[in-house]
Amino acid sequence: MLNKKGELTTKEILEIILAVAVVLGMAVLLYKLISPSFNVDEETAKSYLSSFMDEIGVADSGDVGNFLIWQVESGKEFYLVYFGDGSSVMMEREDMLIIPGADETPIITEVVFSSLNNDMNRVCICYWESSEKTGCLSCEELRGPAFMDGNDRWVVEPGDKIKVELKEGVYEITKI
Repeated sequence: MLNKKGELTTKEILEIILAVAVVLGMAVLLYKLISPSFNVDEETAKSYLSSFMDEIGVADSGDVGNFLIWQVESGKEFYLVYFGDGSSVMMEREDMLIIPGADETPIITEVVFSSLNNDMNRVCICYWESSEKTGCLSCEELRGPAFMDGNDRWVVEPGDKIKVELKEGVYEITKI
């Protein structure tokens, strides 16, 4: 209500500010509800990495951990990639070229996974979508180095089951 001079009172100004804040808050909540903020690929990568880190914890306790990436139907293939002390890892990927009426022909593609960080002992869940589309979605640093078949940089492909052991401060990763 206006005072005798025709101006708003302090109480009315505070009510208007509160009403505007409530309306803005409701608009933000409605936007969050409607907008597609859930990314299946990011959540899949986080889940895989969390599972792998749980198995690292099993190895830290003196037991043997096991890990497997099974392929989801998203159009992307997920890989567990250990960068060691570098910032990139290369692997060869084999596809089959199928031509009707002819034998299948293998096609070898070089895939390079890059970590935006150059931290030691960095492990990431990376994806391959096509020869031009690769990336790493979720990463963590291990407490110590990890080797697979004597290699200080390695990739675990979809369908490969591995065991994780801690021996003298070094994680030994072995395909099962």
